[in-house]
Amino acid sequence: MDRRRPRRLRGHNYHLQSAYFVTFCTKNREHAFSVAENAQIAVDALLLFEKKRRVQLIAYCIMPDHIHVYFKKLDTTNHLSRIVAGVKSYITKRVSGSFGWQRGYWDEIIRSFEDPGDVVAYILNNPVCAGIVEDYREYKYSGPPDRAKRAD
Repeated sequence: MDRRRPRRLRGHNYHLQSAYFVTFCTKNREHAFSVAENAQIAVDALLLFEKKRRVQLIAYCIMPDHIHVYFKKLDTTNHLSRIVAGVKSYITKRVSGSFGWQRGYWDEIIRSFEDPGDVVAYILNNPVCAGIVEDYREYKYSGPPDRAKRAD
């Protein structure tokens, strides 16, 4: 068994229109997104990903060494892995300095009977739990997309 990559749910068609909670981490958990410009690049990538990949972005959080994103996949043409790879690639090409990603990503399929508010709360409170801010609303690099601040 290959332990370097998280296992996908056996039998699930990742082309389907589903809701996903995805986490991907920087290589060696480097704090690449502690740099404000890099964190903003990641926010911009997620907003572009929503616009171009036919997904509905529900919540996101750019942490110093990883990204959480919760979205609904609206099309059936792209596999989840292609969407994640596209976001990683966009960020990698624009972030300053030496930068890389851990191989793969972690995903959770959000089922219709699950409360999406629990997932959103977990994502938004990530910087609070990490001691970065006291209130999630203080953190510039997280939120639902309508709270997103684009770089000028």
